[in-house]
Amino acid sequence: MIDLCIKIVLSCNIPFTYRPFQQAHCPPKLVNPMNKDIQFEDMPFILNETYGEWFDKLPHLILFYCKFNKSSYEDALFQQYNIPHPDTLQNAVKKRKAEFLAGRYCANKVLEAHAIHNFIVNTGEHRSPQWPDDICGTISHSNDHAVAVDCKKTYYTGIGID
Repeated sequence: MIDLCIKIVLSCNIPFTYRPFQQAHCPPKLVNPMNKDIQFEDMPFILNETYGEWFDKLPHLILFYCKFNKSSYEDALFQQYNIPHPDTLQNAVKKRKAEFLAGRYCANKVLEAHAIHNFIVNTGEHRSPQWPDDICGTISHSNDHAVAVDCKKTYYTGIGID
């Protein structure tokens, strides 16, 4: 079983744990009409994604989660997803680049919920994401999962995610 647990700490430092789904772990199924061997590298980078508001539990928070395939990562995906490839990742290992890309992909998706398109979530001091002035947000990634959560600063002054 996979138990994806998202722990968010709001500006008031009250932790809130959210379990968006619990599901049996099984590899994605591909239709293979020619009965050829399918390599994991041949699968898409973004395997699945989930988007949503946190309903009545934490109003105004927008969440976007994705599962990604590190094996299919290549630098050209930055251009495909319209995300700048930062110089700081030039010498990074493939795993780090894939996690960064998936995290920024999620960040772009939560910003789109606020009708903010083509905003570049740059990396600031201490590798923290730089959000638009009226948005507070957070990004987390681990192995083959990435998630971003954001909200307008009129509702919360800061959020963090583990």
